[in-house]
Amino acid sequence: MKKRIIFFLFLIGLTMGEIYGQSNNWKASLVYNKDIYKKSDINLSQYTGYQHTKAKFNYTLGIQLEKGFGRFGIATGLQYANKDFVGTYYCHVCDFFAPVLPETIKIRYLEVPVLAKYYVQLTGKFSVVPQAGLTNHFSQEKPEASYEKFETKSFQSALLGTDLLFQINEQMSLGLNLNYQSQLGSSIEKSDFKYKKTSVGLNFTTIIR
Repeated sequence: MKKRIIFFLFLIGLTMGEIYGQSNNWKASLVYNKDIYKKSDINLSQYTGYQHTKAKFNYTLGIQLEKGFGRFGIATGLQYANKDFVGTYYCHVCDFFAPVLPETIKIRYLEVPVLAKYYVQLTGKFSVVPQAGLTNHFSQEKPEASYEKFETKSFQSALLGTDLLFQINEQMSLGLNLNYQSQLGSSIEKSDFKYKKTSVGLNFTTIIR
């Protein structure tokens, strides 16, 4: 199913490029996002889980490579994402001899996004770029908590967002991006927990070919 979706996005970009026949350049981008995750507890079973106590500094940093097809573009890349948070373990059927202290839950992923973009020229050097696609997440570090045995190694999420670009010169642009991302399925077995985040960030893009 995943391969079919990726191939379908590629065909859309290829077809629209033939229609518009404008810029077909290759672009490289450096992307940084400040991520704000929806606060949600992790339920491991009917009686146990982790209560979300406090958010950590979450971010995504990576590079993207994009092929232009007229006003459209197809982009992919490699990103590192930090999803850490502070959580407190709970068990409704356990007797604890001491208070349970909050702990940092380390969750780190390598991500491979596949995005379809559409460029809308505004006045002057500004343009808006709506985009949508899928992100593939691959776990890189076991969390320092007992729920690590429940966590799956990879999952996918859907992304919808937009960029506001400022054209510095013919080769380079600077962008402000805003996007929303929601996990498809759950990354934790026997749980309905899903990652949902809003991101605000910057990207620097240059034409490489």
